[in-house]
Amino acid sequence: MSAEGKAPLITVIILTKNGGSEFESCLSHVFAQKVDWPFEVIIIDSGSRDNTLEIAQRYPARLIQIKPEQFNHGETRNLGAKHARGQYIVFLTQDAIPCDENWLSALVANFADKQVAGVFSRQIPKRDCNILTRRALESWVTGGKQRVIKFIRDKEEYAKLSPMEKYLLATFDNVSSCIRRSVWEQFPFAHVSFGEDIEWSKRVLEAGYKIVYEPESKVYHSHNRSVLYEFKRAYVDHQNLNRLFGLKLVPNLGDALRCVIRGIGSYWLYVIQSTISPGEKTRLIFRVPFLTLAQVFGQYLGVKFRETVRKYPWLIKLDKAIKRGV
Repeated sequence: MSAEGKAPLITVIILTKNGGSEFESCLSHVFAQKVDWPFEVIIIDSGSRDNTLEIAQRYPARLIQIKPEQFNHGETRNLGAKHARGQYIVFLTQDAIPCDENWLSALVANFADKQVAGVFSRQIPKRDCNILTRRALESWVTGGKQRVIKFIRDKEEYAKLSPMEKYLLATFDNVSSCIRRSVWEQFPFAHVSFGEDIEWSKRVLEAGYKIVYEPESKVYHSHNRSVLYEFKRAYVDHQNLNRLFGLKLVPNLGDALRCVIRGIGSYWLYVIQSTISPGEKTRLIFRVPFLTLAQVFGQYLGVKFRETVRKYPWLIKLDKAIKRGV
């Protein structure tokens, strides 16, 4: 924590809205960090109606309150960065809980390399995480056990990369991350409703900086989401990835159908071979077809709507309706 009268090296920014009981755990683990330098905590709340504000006031953090309609993934983080006094700015979501006392120091240690612009943490599934979500998290970039340093070695070679290769190179996650303040001053987050982290990462990589994935910095973070939310999330994700990288994993309905069939088979095999209870297996086997359809057609429609919305303006209302609540 910041010593009185001494400027903090680090500012931890936590965005909140109805954080619930998990927010208490998040804050207690943040303030339990073992570090050799002072840090401060800023909480930006966008209209909580539960006990989030009461929890925040129990800790020596600065509280900034904004109206719900003012919230924007990019601009709200910029607001926090403008109030930050630290040389390094950490972003943490309200439901991400540091796994140990070294979460913060493991992030910051990477900035000894002056070319590092940002670092992001490993995400460990929570105890209540279902096996399908756990499988997805552990197989993704933020579930890896190996440290990765990402940068563009050659701009001509970078230009030749496929959309998926560019996407994987730029992967960055503000669930738990740290950025160099001087780089943020050059490259603030864009005013975007979603995906501000990867959009920022793409720009700083193309400017010659490095991004680091640091698995020694760990947070507990996972969600058992509804099938409807999974559809919305896939829709928004792939619309954004198509805009940034030209990514189109499901280009047509034939590919969508093939992806659904493969996905269902893969999920079912995984569930059947798992060691969970028979009752849980039955529940997940029933869920798999709906989940797979939601994920695949979310990917397909996200890109399709982006390509056709200019021709058919009435799609704008439907597009906004799908994105609501993500």
